[in-house]
Amino acid sequence: MKDAFLAAVAGFSSVLLAGLVWATQVSAAPDVSQCRAINDPAARLQCYESLAPPEAQLPRTFGAPTGALPPQTIGNWRLVRTPNPRGGKEAISINRTGDLAGSDPDFVGLMIRCGESDVEVLLVMLRPLSFRARPQVSVNGAKFESIVAPPGLNILLPRDVTDLAIQRWPALPYLSLEIADGGTTTKGKVLLDGFDVAFNALNAACLLRQ
Repeated sequence: MKDAFLAAVAGFSSVLLAGLVWATQVSAAPDVSQCRAINDPAARLQCYESLAPPEAQLPRTFGAPTGALPPQTIGNWRLVRTPNPRGGKEAISINRTGDLAGSDPDFVGLMIRCGESDVEVLLVMLRPLSFRARPQVSVNGAKFESIVAPPGLNILLPRDVTDLAIQRWPALPYLSLEIADGGTTTKGKVLLDGFDVAFNALNAACLLRQ
């Protein structure tokens, strides 16, 4: 079971090339239960990332993390920029882990990243889903059909959710989430304090990214 958890977290760290930065490795990595007990969101995210071995922290197609930049902390959000060694556009996102009191263990957090034409909203899970799955996601009571994005730990929400993020989320205190996949429902809660500042920073970075 522990190996399955470690594999899942390794995949989580790799996909965060498009969203999260690699934390400094600690000498004795904790287990998932210890990470869940950390109250500070940034420290909890570092704990998750420390579980992944260094070789699992980058997708194979991107090679080594040459030129990766340290994350920019914006309140309780993290803005991460990672250059593409192959010369394509850099990966940029803002990220926030789920609120412990309102989230199930399999819910990791929220990622909003630069897409090809607009920003994309994703939920990050601890356990992988089938690529054939079409999870039904409830965002503050409104339901949306979503798709599973590589490597299977990301749930990509539709454009309607992006519109909500732009128009309504800056005025909300938090997101209440439910992810239904088959007979399994996972609950998540993401606090939105400071979202407007972080989202504006992401938009500016997306416009200027190389």
